[in-house]
Amino acid sequence: MKRDSQNNNCCKCCPKNQKQVYEINTTEELLSLMNIYYNEWSHRDSLMWKQVCMFFFAVFIIILLPFIKIWDITLADIIPHVLFPITGIALSFVFLYITIQYANRLSKSSETCRELIERLPNEFKRKSIYEKQNITKSRQLAYIVPIIMFSALIIFAIVILILCLIN
Repeated sequence: MKRDSQNNNCCKCCPKNQKQVYEINTTEELLSLMNIYYNEWSHRDSLMWKQVCMFFFAVFIIILLPFIKIWDITLADIIPHVLFPITGIALSFVFLYITIQYANRLSKSSETCRELIERLPNEFKRKSIYEKQNITKSRQLAYIVPIIMFSALIIFAIVILILCLIN
């Protein structure tokens, strides 16, 4: 397996526009490369789900702020009630955009890992739970779960907005 790299200048001493060719000749080299990409995928996966949960609960709390009372003080006495669900709706769209970008990065990292797995000898390949032609982005949890969470936030914010307008 050869990998071409153009304009891959890692430091000042590397010549510009030098075309480099990297060869992977042994299974050990391939496994080492796979480990690097798996570590990247693992880091991106962990970071994505931490960010998704953190952002979801932050937006959820912002939507609920008109009804939260701490030490007999509510923010809703100072700020109009309707601003909280409206802010929650706006932040929900930011949440969706950010999580879809995380999911895109995770998907690309996953594709690279799959390509490297395909280069392994047959006896070392992992068994897939999907047929190759049926795998689509829409079936990946990294896309489905954030969309469901976004939808839940929007519905919840609309319900709270209606409650704020009624009161």
